[in-house]
Amino acid sequence: MNRSNYEMATPINSLQQPSNNINNLVRNVENNIETLGNINSNPHQPANLTYNPNIDTNVGHQYVQQPAMVPTYQPPRVVKQESVEIPVEIEKKSLYQTLLVNSKEYLIMILLFSLLAHKKVNRIFITYVPGLITFDSPIPSLIIRGVVFTILSVLVKNFV
Repeated sequence: MNRSNYEMATPINSLQQPSNNINNLVRNVENNIETLGNINSNPHQPANLTYNPNIDTNVGHQYVQQPAMVPTYQPPRVVKQESVEIPVEIEKKSLYQTLLVNSKEYLIMILLFSLLAHKKVNRIFITYVPGLITFDSPIPSLIIRGVVFTILSVLVKNFV
């Protein structure tokens, strides 16, 4: 930084300092420390206080100072709950069992693919989908049949 920047700074003497707030804060902290020290130095206080009605009347009034009831800090008790874990055994199915379970789905996929690949289905798409007859290439018809196959295969997976 340049020395010229210091000229633009506000002098420390001109800053307002709330001195009584700081003094009150210091006084409060000191009082808290003293009360904490008193609590720690007298942990055992008499539990049973007795009343003595036989007070010497010649002395005058006699005041008995009773110890102040100060709450003591007790750390919170941590209760650990044991979680019961039930061992779950995942059975790995063999390839044969997997094929057997999913055979219905696989059979439907093969039939859908064979149906959409047939020449007569291709002719139906070209006839009933507008704009396919204008292309000389079979690629647009193949793309549309692929989209139809994908939609049908998702439906088969979700509902069969």
